[in-house]
Amino acid sequence: MAEVSGTLIGRGAEAELWLVEWLGRKAVAKRRVPKAYRLPELDRTLRQSRTKLEARLLREGRMANVPTPLVYDVDLAPESCVLTMEYIEGEQAKRLLNRLPLAEARKLSRRIGESIGRLHRGGVVHGDLTTSNMLVRGKTLHFIDFGLGAMTGELEAQGVDLRVLKEAFGSTHAHIGKCFDEMLKGYTSEYKSGAEAVERMKEIAARGRYTDQVSG
Repeated sequence: MAEVSGTLIGRGAEAELWLVEWLGRKAVAKRRVPKAYRLPELDRTLRQSRTKLEARLLREGRMANVPTPLVYDVDLAPESCVLTMEYIEGEQAKRLLNRLPLAEARKLSRRIGESIGRLHRGGVVHGDLTTSNMLVRGKTLHFIDFGLGAMTGELEAQGVDLRVLKEAFGSTHAHIGKCFDEMLKGYTSEYKSGAEAVERMKEIAARGRYTDQVSG
């Protein structure tokens, strides 16, 4: 597998993140790592398709007026599967929400909801919607890491997106009161089908509770 020249800054289940230099500027290279448990041809196809799709999702997000990292290069060579993109030097919304006064935390939560509404309106589902995947640089809220995302307008996928974020708010930001409700207000203000997606989120949560009761 081709090596990336830079500093390893993160490693997940599917990919490595490297801090690199691209044409004189700081950048992030996301390399999808081959998995030995998959058939080689299937593994190659999956890594190539996910790399290509993530690049598209980043572009579509920007087209939906949601700041995302600029895509510099997409290397789909089987030994590489590397997506090189803009390095966003900002603070995680997760940390910011936890240190802001409640009134400011609610304002940020509404902005988060508005951005998600624009994504869903544009047919972009993030796939891993947590406040760890949102960065605030100056006055701009950026969304990052669309590696599990999809291009779809299906309410089920949008409901799952919202459900994941609700769980993140519940576990990480429980002390900041009604910030998730404020997020939903921002969401429905930007997305005309937002109320339906919120209802689907509630249905998904109810299904989960029922499954837990049955399995328990």
